[in-house]
Amino acid sequence: VRGNRRLLLLFVGLGVLAGLMTSVIATIHFGHLYGGYHFRWFGGNPKGVFSSTLGLMKSPRPPDTIRLLFYGIGAGLMGLLTFLRYRFSWWPFHPIGLALAAADNNAALVMPVFFTWVIKTILMRIGGVNLYRRAKPVFLGLLVGHTAGVVWCFILDAIWFPGHGHQVHEW
Repeated sequence: VRGNRRLLLLFVGLGVLAGLMTSVIATIHFGHLYGGYHFRWFGGNPKGVFSSTLGLMKSPRPPDTIRLLFYGIGAGLMGLLTFLRYRFSWWPFHPIGLALAAADNNAALVMPVFFTWVIKTILMRIGGVNLYRRAKPVFLGLLVGHTAGVVWCFILDAIWFPGHGHQVHEW
């Protein structure tokens, strides 16, 4: 990135804060306007989740040793993958893959992450770090282009289809 990197970081931070505040305010506003039970974008069973949480608060359960065991195994694997990643430069697997494996939307993430890894590996082997750094703007442009498309669709939906909109992507 050429130019003032601190200014770029400032604007990215302001964008994240603006998005967070907009999301919180919209959620509270629509929750009061329509009721949280009627949110179209929150799937599942809100009454069931509330009832389940209330039941657990009234009669708490003892710690689940099986879940604690799996938590320990996951923490150990993450530590091992992190150690291998930073100790051996040839280690191909990033520890974030362990976290991505448990994501709810991993069906939508597996192929993009895999292709990104393959493309990065190819770029690094063909042209080394220099080619990798020169190719970064292309991939940054893909991200910015996708985000701009989603924002453009949101603006058009807000103007011509208020309250109904269209699904741009799955999540």
